[in-house]
Amino acid sequence: MLSIKPLSSSETETLTAMHKNHSAPAARTRAHAILLNNKGFNINKITKVINACRQTVATWIHNWEDKGIRSLIDLPRSGRPRIVNNDNEAKTIELVQQSPRSLKTVLAQLSEKFGVNISLSTLKRMCRRAGLRWKRMRKSLKSKRDPALFEECRKKLEELIAQDKDGIIDLYYFDESGFSLE
Repeated sequence: MLSIKPLSSSETETLTAMHKNHSAPAARTRAHAILLNNKGFNINKITKVINACRQTVATWIHNWEDKGIRSLIDLPRSGRPRIVNNDNEAKTIELVQQSPRSLKTVLAQLSEKFGVNISLSTLKRMCRRAGLRWKRMRKSLKSKRDPALFEECRKKLEELIAQDKDGIIDLYYFDESGFSLE
């Protein structure tokens, strides 16, 4: 059975705090696994509790023995730096909110203001991270309408048009909903 050396009280407190409060989910899970192993759980029980691979849990325990608490936190990984930093990303989202129907205009503004050339898909990814969504607008509700009620309203409208032609009333048309741009 693979187990760690008994933990000191300060290590137990640190791991408990890490398990409850650390910002990285992976670090919280690893701290939990070490605490469970310290309580006498074997690797098979830990894998069932944490829902991780047996080899992974064994690696966490070996790393704990070798490196201590440093082994629980992921090291920075290589990768391409972001094209748009966090400050410019917030300004980019503001530009998108000003003209949400023309993202190509936003791309041109980004190129002008920040000297950043990004693709349309990158801009859409940024918008999704910010919680913005694109949805197709339904242009017609013809399939959703009640035929009997529609016919009744059509007859009333014909009567109003006839009264307008006779000069009895002045008929005006307007969009009551007020949300369509078309």
